[in-house]
Amino acid sequence: MKWLISDNQNVFYNLALEEYLCQNAADDDCFIIWTNEDSVVVGRNQNIFEEVNVDEAMADGIVLARRNSGGGAVFHDRGNINFSVIRDFYMDAADQYDEFLSPVIEMLHSLGVPASKRNKSDIVIMDDKISGNAQIIKGKKIIHHGTLLFDADLEKLRKYLKSDSSSYSSKATKSVKRSVVNIRKYLAITAEEFKKYIADYFCRGGEEIVLSEEEKRLTESQTGKFSSWDWVIGRSPKFSARERCFFGGKMFEIEFFVEKGIIRKIETDFAGSPLDVIREEVLEKEYVGHRYSEKYVREILENNTKMFI
Repeated sequence: MKWLISDNQNVFYNLALEEYLCQNAADDDCFIIWTNEDSVVVGRNQNIFEEVNVDEAMADGIVLARRNSGGGAVFHDRGNINFSVIRDFYMDAADQYDEFLSPVIEMLHSLGVPASKRNKSDIVIMDDKISGNAQIIKGKKIIHHGTLLFDADLEKLRKYLKSDSSSYSSKATKSVKRSVVNIRKYLAITAEEFKKYIADYFCRGGEEIVLSEEEKRLTESQTGKFSSWDWVIGRSPKFSARERCFFGGKMFEIEFFVEKGIIRKIETDFAGSPLDVIREEVLEKEYVGHRYSEKYVREILENNTKMFI
């Protein structure tokens, strides 16, 4: 098996690196170890606004990204160590996840970590999640990637991953909320030592992948897809979001219908008086055709609430 430890902590580069190696590794199996600077990555079929406190994350400089595979939202930092396996896809494999997760669990056992598989794609210690995994099939290849929460900032994880999305409605894939723990709690080694152990365990005797400057340039050229607003935000499945507001001392609800990240229409429960008609017309002009964000929605409501007091 060929292997590579990425020295780039840019999430868009590492997502592009997976894709580049999948397209260009020919018949070779590849194992990649990578970490990212602070970022939140959602699954291909998720509504980012249901999963992430988007405005807060962006204000704090957290990078938002969307991967090609399905599954739930994850917080990345240098303490969250990621691995990817790229190999030929076999249609007759009984359990595509078990085939990849079992060796990872065995590796953790070799360190004395009491890890086990839970559900289809998670690794846990007791009831606490330490690893989430996802896959995508591209042509004749399968990319399996997973997280290993070694020493991640769990306060940031809880801050940026949304705990309540009840104001949203969609058919998007929903993350399953679970308690998490760092593997570091069970090991007296550093993150770098853990990465080296993973590499030695899975790749000993394998051939290291050394990217040429041209290959690095080609990988960089693919990052634009992963960093674009159309992919990260606009790729969210269509959804509706409800927001409450006060006009004239009364509470009303507005529902926003969003497709490809753009507000397409709004509906209100205004009573229908002449003033209500004016309110709705003003809000439609402000909202319809604009990019959706909770911050934008609330700023417009605040401005118009003052107007109609």
